[in-house]
Amino acid sequence: MFIIYRPFTRFILVSFNPKTPLEYFQWVNLLFPIQTILGGTITGTLYPLHGLCVLQGVPADSQIVDAWKLCNSIFSFFAVVCVYRYYVLRELFQRIDDHLNRGIVLGTDVKVTTIMCMPAFWVEIILMAVHLPPYTSFLWLTDNMGAPHVYRGETIMCLLNTLRIYPMMRVIR
Repeated sequence: MFIIYRPFTRFILVSFNPKTPLEYFQWVNLLFPIQTILGGTITGTLYPLHGLCVLQGVPADSQIVDAWKLCNSIFSFFAVVCVYRYYVLRELFQRIDDHLNRGIVLGTDVKVTTIMCMPAFWVEIILMAVHLPPYTSFLWLTDNMGAPHVYRGETIMCLLNTLRIYPMMRVIR
């Protein structure tokens, strides 16, 4: 494997022909920031586009809005898969670090139960999985000093889904 390092940038992969597990994990480490950005950014920016349709007067029960909701459901599933993959890779890199620094036997088999026992995993799964499915909508009525305010479900979920951009912070720092 040939890796070129440029200052102030990430590694650039020139060719891939792993000979050892460590080279394979180096390659996966190079691809992971791209996967994280796609999982967070696409799903974080897709839903505000849907919310803008509703805010611009498109009826919430129209087919175009339901198509955006379907796209958001697909990308929500993709984001959940990316979060699961992140925690698997994080566990693998922790095991490699323990193996290299402490001499612990390297185990590359990460069980699902290992990931499912992490509370941070569940917080991220909930954050990535919350969305408004197709053919559903709701209104939320609030009272502010006697003046009623009505919020559509699309607008509320637009705000929550914008929080999905947070995985980019892992790559930026």
